[in-house]
Amino acid sequence: MFKDSIGTFSSEEAMLNVSDLINREDDSAEAFYIRGRLHGLLGQHELARLDFEKARDRDLLRFRAPTDFNEIIQSQASENGAFFVPVLQDLRQRSPDGIIGSEFMLEHLHPNIEGYYQLQESFYKALVERHFAPNIAFSRKEIAVTEVDSVFGSLRLIQLMDSWPFRTDGKPPTAIQRYRPETYVDSLAWAVHQGERSWAEAQSALRLYHERAGNHEGALRAARTLQMHLPYLPEANARLGLALSISDRKEEAVRFFKATNRIEETTAVYLLLGNTYLDLGQNSEAEASFRRAYELDPDHEDAAIRLTAILAATRQVEAAMQVLKAHVAKHPEQRRAAYVLQQMTSMNGG
Repeated sequence: MFKDSIGTFSSEEAMLNVSDLINREDDSAEAFYIRGRLHGLLGQHELARLDFEKARDRDLLRFRAPTDFNEIIQSQASENGAFFVPVLQDLRQRSPDGIIGSEFMLEHLHPNIEGYYQLQESFYKALVERHFAPNIAFSRKEIAVTEVDSVFGSLRLIQLMDSWPFRTDGKPPTAIQRYRPETYVDSLAWAVHQGERSWAEAQSALRLYHERAGNHEGALRAARTLQMHLPYLPEANARLGLALSISDRKEEAVRFFKATNRIEETTAVYLLLGNTYLDLGQNSEAEASFRRAYELDPDHEDAAIRLTAILAATRQVEAAMQVLKAHVAKHPEQRRAAYVLQQMTSMNGG
């Protein structure tokens, strides 16, 4: 009732009334929240922040730790020589008027993507200051969250905000039933939400969608997200390696091609690794990769040709000819290998 009637007063009158209520009943979270809003309207942002904290501490739904908990953690860290990372203060400093809001939070409890980025910034800064980590700048583009994840999160938020305690009218939630996907990304997220696709299937479809559109950055983000969540799958590592290579990040690509082969060796990935080493000008590593590719599948035409080419390029012509002659003798039906052998024989006076 008080909240409904507060709008009938001027800001000054409302402030007097709500302050009087607090003096008589200082355990009302709603009263402190209303006064915080009034302080904000009057430009008294520090007073607003303090009242919002008092409202949180008095909230009967204990979703969040009260101020006392934070103070205990900080004092215990100081007394026991532990490192205390002041994430709360950092978020305040980066928030408009010093009040943490929708810039960093989804709702009352969970950070949004930018909020999580700011949290990791605070922790990483502390690690760097104590010489536990190198001082490397991280781009928001490297965050392992895709558009599908963002839309899916929005769908979950629609559900959350359409039910208790955000709605108290007792009516069943209906907002999610009214949702209609508008884009391909929306449809992927909706399929995951409805249980029609797995999360991994949706991310793979998103990566392919970006690849076909020539959006290398989007494809790389989707590939990175899959690999970070499924690092034990060879395909996830190989796809990320390929996306990095296409994005001209060859040295990083090598790391994930090698990770793939540690899980499961395949001719295809050793060929990708060899090609990447060639792009980096690392011929001996390229030769070793092509040789291993051919060892894994002695019938593979591309592996034979790539091994022959690197041997010839590094002045090992006789060894190159031996590899290709033996391969063509075994597989006369492989026309490209036969053609390369013919050209090499002609060039070398055979």
